[in-house]
Amino acid sequence: TLQENIQVKVNYKFLTMPNKSDFMYKLWPMVQRRFNKANMGFHVSGPYCYGDDPGRGYTFDMNFDTRDPKAMLKLNHGCVEGLPCTP
Repeated sequence: TLQENIQVKVNYKFLTMPNKSDFMYKLWPMVQRRFNKANMGFHVSGPYCYGDDPGRGYTFDMNFDTRDPKAMLKLNHGCVEGLPCTP
């Protein structure tokens, strides 16, 4: 079979804004330190002000480039029969 290499770059931010009463409100700073230290292709940014609370918003950043792969994510291209097969 012919193997085709496709270069992909993904930059996506997923905003989270837990309430002060939510478990994740106090957990986000620790998650941020651990994820950012691990350098696995995902990054946590923040805190950002949301709803007049300067410590409420964090983003889960997915920055991935196939030219610089990280340990946690590997992309594979596949096709589904009956659907268009495009990158």
